[in-house]
This record gives sequence, structure tokens and C-alpha cells, in this order.
Amino acid sequence: MRVVFLVYRTNYYRYYTPVIQEALRRGYSVECWHDYSAPRTGRKSFSFPYIEHIPDFPGLCRPTGIMFEGPEDLDKKLREAKTIDAVVSICPSKFSLPDASLDEFPFTWVTLMTGPDNFFHIPKLGFLKKRRNKELFLVYSEIYAEKGKAFLKNFHPGYTDYLYPDNTRIVVSGNAEFDAFKTINPDAVRAKYGLPPDKDVLLYLPFPYCNRNRSSAWERAFCGLYANTATAPDGSYAHDKKNYLIKDFIQKSWNLLRVMQDPLSRRFLAQGMNEAKVFQAIRGFSRRNNLHLVVKPRMKFPVADYVKECADLVVWDDETQQNPPILKELLTVSRMCVMYYSLASLTAIYAGVYCLNINLPREFFIDEAQRFWFSAEEGSQFNYPGVIETWEIEDVIERLPQMHLKRFEMNRGKKQEFIRSYMGHGDGRCSRRVWDAVKTAVRKRPRKEKAA
Repeated sequence: MRVVFLVYRTNYYRYYTPVIQEALRRGYSVECWHDYSAPRTGRKSFSFPYIEHIPDFPGLCRPTGIMFEGPEDLDKKLREAKTIDAVVSICPSKFSLPDASLDEFPFTWVTLMTGPDNFFHIPKLGFLKKRRNKELFLVYSEIYAEKGKAFLKNFHPGYTDYLYPDNTRIVVSGNAEFDAFKTINPDAVRAKYGLPPDKDVLLYLPFPYCNRNRSSAWERAFCGLYANTATAPDGSYAHDKKNYLIKDFIQKSWNLLRVMQDPLSRRFLAQGMNEAKVFQAIRGFSRRNNLHLVVKPRMKFPVADYVKECADLVVWDDETQQNPPILKELLTVSRMCVMYYSLASLTAIYAGVYCLNINLPREFFIDEAQRFWFSAEEGSQFNYPGVIETWEIEDVIERLPQMHLKRFEMNRGKKQEFIRSYMGHGDGRCSRRVWDAVKTAVRKRPRKEKAA
């Protein structure tokens, strides 16, 4: 079987690597097609999909790397390559081929679920008509698929048909990216990062400043007033450098002006509720419980100065290492993870790491459609007693430093319930399910398509 993986950013390999590895084990011909029309400047410039960043697979063949330049060139190359059996992406076909119908191609389109973004993509696709050549959508679990349908029904009713059998064949495969945990040696990870052998690790994922609502005055009060990160010539953040004094003064003054115009932001500022105070509380908790405090920021977000300066270790990740990813390495040696509505919670819980999620005001989210996916209701992905809980910011600042680590013990039974609900399977065999489903879909393609 000949399969193509579409790569628009280097971090796509976080989802692809275990699936590619299983395909190579089965003897499939694997090609990685990289979009060289992607921006090479801006805050995501570090993740440009260079062919050289295709991961290595020790003991297996290296996938073939092919470049394409945007949708038109991709369409042309796919039409010329007449023997492709499956194209794998994390986006629906109309995202990559906006002007073409899937019925025009002889291959099966496979969409891997990566989280809520899969469902945010659907309303951007334009008009969809019933197709003979259905897409294969591999979801984590039935609960996630039903939540996706509810999302479209509530916020984009014109697209509810997309996830029904006439257009899309949905198969529960689990989360294949977690198969990568099987290859990670915790002792080697400790040695790699110089972690002390007599301490457990608390992993902190910083607040994603300038992520969802870049005009938010509240974000400026919580993080912006405490961050000073210079910009590199390519538009990305230079995390090891600060702005010149005058530029920093102007930026902080503008942030303060915005904060003073907003009642919620003024309250947070007056009460001293900011990321520096949150991290100070986490640091106090870590010292009380003999934990090594490790911070893993994302390169595309500025980080508060106090966080960078007071962590025991900061691990920067340019996302070129994907076999295995750095986050998964760190989670194999972590005892607890603190975050702000990060989807890394799934990864952490799968690894057996208890999660403390820090609640954020509604102003953090652009609209209710985003808030739909980031609920703190009991039983939700971010508040599941025994594996993850959500605290208010003031509670973290005031209560956490006095807490004992035993308060945050992972409940094994609840962990298995959570995995079944939100990940489908936890047996490390999801990549096998992916290819079993793809083989079935390829066999079921109409004969006319196969002969084309």
C-alpha cells in the first residue's frame, strides 16, 4: 500500500510518528509531502516543515520526502501520482484541496483526530455535497465524536451533515500519538535532562499568552505586564533576549492603559492575581514536597520573566524532535502537571500524571464556541475527579503552597474510565487500528474509483 502524509508544520509529526512507524513495519510505501508555501516568518517560523525534519525510524526505512507549494501544486501532484492508496492528514480534504472533489481521486482520504481543531475546521470548508468517495475520520472515542456533532449542531447547524454516514465514515481508533510512550525509557530521560534521581518532577505548562484573544486586557493583566520577550528578525520570539528599555516601557505602558480600562483586569491587577504569583505558589508547593520544578513553554508564546527565572529547569522545544516528542519524554518522569486548559492534559493522564488545571475567566475565550470545548464541569475533560481537577486562580495562589503531594494521587480506576471516555483505548495499539481501518476503507472503495 502506498500512503502519503501531508505535513503543513513540523509539529504534525507529533500525531503522525507512531502511525508512520506502524506503516513502515507493515511494509507500506510511506511518503511525507511537505508544504513549502508555509510562512517562514512570524511566531511559528520555527516550525516550518523542512524535509530534513522527517523523523528517523531506527531499524526501518526512512519515508520519502516530497515538497509541494500550496493547494494548486498539491492537487496537481496528487492527480499525477495515480497509485496512491491513502492520503493522511489532520484536516479534511477540502482544507487541502478547496477546489476539488474527493470523488475525482482514486485514493481514500484519512483524517486523524487531534482534538477540537478537527471540528473547528469543518465550518471553514464551504458547501459540502454528498460524496461517493467518503472520507475516513479516525476519532479518539465515541464521546468525542458525539461532542463534535453537538458542537456543529449548536454553533454551525449548516454543517451537521458532515459527520454523518453520507459524507464521512467515522471509526473509533483511539489516540495513536500515545503509542509513542512505549518507546520512552524514563531513566534515559532523567539522564538526558540532568534531573536529580531523588526528586519527582512537577511539570508546569505556562499560560498561553497571546493565543486565543490577542486583544484581551485580562491577558495583559495576568501575563503581559510580567513578560518581556524580544522578537527575532524572522518575527518569532527570541526567548533568550529582552526588549530594549524604551520599547519595553512603551509596551508595558500600553498594556497598563488597556488594563485600567477594563474592570475585570483592574481587579486582577489590584488583587495581585497574575502568573508570577501563580508560579510562586507552585514553586512553594514544589519546595514543600521535594519536587523538581520543570517548565516546558511553547515557542510561539511569550513567557513571564518570573517563570523563566525561577524554574529549576526550562526545556525549550522547537518541535523538530518528534520521535518521541519532548513533552512525552518529560511526562514519563513527572509526578504532577499544572496547566491552563491545555489539551496536553490527555497526554499527561495517559502517562499516569495527575493534572491540576487552572481556571480562566470567560474573557480568555473568544466566544462560547471555544468555551464549549473547555468546560470545567465535573466529568469533563478538565474536571474528572481522581485524574484532573480545576482550581480558581486565587485558590492556587492561597492554598496550593500548603498542600501535600498525597492530595494529588492518581486514581487508577478513574484513569481507566477517563481513557475509555476521552481516548477510546489505552493499550498502545491505536496505530494498528488506524491501518486496519484504512485497509478496510481502501477495499470498500467503489470499483470504478480503484480502476481509475
